Amino acid sequence: TLLFLYITVATVIGYKQQSDPTVNTTDVACSGVGILGIAWAFGGMIFVLVYCTAGVSGGHINPAVTFGLFLARKVSLIRALLYMAA
Repeated sequence: TLLFLYITVATVIGYKQQSDPTVNTTDVACSGVGILGIAWAFGGMIFVLVYCTAGVSGGHINPAVTFGLFLARKVSLIRALLYMAA
């Protein structure tokens, strides 16, 4: 989660510096992030987060997803509790 927040917040800050008219863009090293760059950063970090947690919790990075699957009877109660604890 720390890595996810670090990368995405750094991308948004880069976009803020790019779109701020008071900042001289020649002084900013990374001035071409844009909206698409922010979207790629968020999507890429979700991919990495799901990939890293797939072995432990089946890629359920949010307990609400596990709870929804439990309500839909796709996951047993024991497995849902273990996923939420992991």
